[in-house]
Amino acid sequence: MADATDQERSLIESVIAVVDSGQRLLVDRLELMRWELHDSANRTARGVLLMAVGAALLGLAYVTLLIGAVFWLRQYLPLPASLALAAALTATLGGVAIGLGLRPRRSGDRAAPTAPPGDVPRRP
Repeated sequence: MADATDQERSLIESVIAVVDSGQRLLVDRLELMRWELHDSANRTARGVLLMAVGAALLGLAYVTLLIGAVFWLRQYLPLPASLALAAALTATLGGVAIGLGLRPRRSGDRAAPTAPPGDVPRRP
């Protein structure tokens, strides 16, 4: 009788140990996921910030280049005509960029693979 009770007690202790280990594993996994999410969010925020700074600097460079072009054109055209030409050139380039961005994709164009998370995209 005492032997059966000891076996039951040992079995119960083993089950408790397995459940405790599983719980610790789950908590550790959740903690790891939290740290990975935090790290990913930090990298994304840093990337967005750097892209915004880069875009602002490129915008300033474009404005500076445009001002230089207007002053260079002043040698050949009056100031209002130089400004109008620079504005027309900027509007044309902006319209072309928007048009290229809005045009529909042709069936022959290679699109980026859109696989669900976890799936490995297959090459055709």
